[in-house]
Amino acid sequence: MRQFHDHLQRQGKLPSAPSSRRKGLLADVHRALNQVPEDNPYLPVLRHLLAHRLSHARMFDQALDQFRRIGPWCGATPWTSSNDPIVAFDTERANASRRARARTAA
Repeated sequence: MRQFHDHLQRQGKLPSAPSSRRKGLLADVHRALNQVPEDNPYLPVLRHLLAHRLSHARMFDQALDQFRRIGPWCGATPWTSSNDPIVAFDTERANASRRARARTAA
């Protein structure tokens, strides 16, 4: 788990236009994570990281799915590295929600 977190820290921000390969990998992770038993102790942390990455890859429907599964708790990476984790979490969740709805309406 620590290696995964360190890898994400080294990656920095995602490029503005994620490649189709990156989007495919994120979609695979999204599907795989939904197969993990809910009592797995790593699942909440992985959902937070995935929601963040999906959002930054503009995959808002999948990000919103992860945010819904997370619920209101924001005490995990990447939000805890922010000066205000609650604001960071709520802002990204609201953005994913707004943009997923916008795509649905279009």
